Amino acid sequence: MLKFRFFLFCLLCSTVHAFAATPDAPKTIRYTIFSNHRIAGGEVDTYFPDGRIETFFVLNDRGRGPKISSVYQLVPMGCRFDSTRQATIT
Repeated sequence: MLKFRFFLFCLLCSTVHAFAATPDAPKTIRYTIFSNHRIAGGEVDTYFPDGRIETFFVLNDRGRGPKISSVYQLVPMGCRFDSTRQATIT
């Protein structure tokens, strides 16, 4: 009986910890780009709770293509945003 109570306590603690950590954790979305039934690139967007969005985009066409990383900061009022970008084209 003591082992069962300990198991329930551990399960409750892990569940509470998971729900408590969810709002502060950044959310990541991954996209895959296909061309001619082959993977040609992808994009990764990470959304942070403070309104910052980090995005990375890459496209590879026969060894060439852009690699773009951007950071957007959304402001609380309106749709304006500040952004910084870095691009490499090979």
